[in-house]
Amino acid sequence: MKSLLNRVLVVTALILTSTSAEAKTYGGFSVRDTFKLKVASVTSTKQTGLAGVPTPNPIPAGIPSFTKGKVITFKIAAKGKLTARGGINIPFAHDTRDVNEYNSSSGTTVIVTHNAEIEKKRKEAVAGTLSFFITDTSGAEAVYYSVVYTLK
Repeated sequence: MKSLLNRVLVVTALILTSTSAEAKTYGGFSVRDTFKLKVASVTSTKQTGLAGVPTPNPIPAGIPSFTKGKVITFKIAAKGKLTARGGINIPFAHDTRDVNEYNSSSGTTVIVTHNAEIEKKRKEAVAGTLSFFITDTSGAEAVYYSVVYTLK
């Protein structure tokens, strides 16, 4: 009888632990929440040197590529990470009452930065921006790539 009671207590503790871990929210979104936003505009530029003028440029390799009008389904993953098909996998940074921010950066000579801002009203995603930046300092002059998606 004591053995059965111990098993019940262990199982109950595991259930309570997993339930409370899943209940954590990140800026009002819970793990496994999903929402959809449509790409309203796409801007992709390249700039050579700090004094260079940004010029239109194809979306560089390694950066998620979406077209205007594409509906993106986002999902909140473990630790509040913003994910979506096509290469979106950005850690939760912080939130305000109206905006959740997500950021990641990697590299040394070629630095790749991913940012997202999701505007929300009453825990519902209503708009946002996805911004991707590449800074390549491997040559004589730095080259800066920028891709920004406006979402509605």
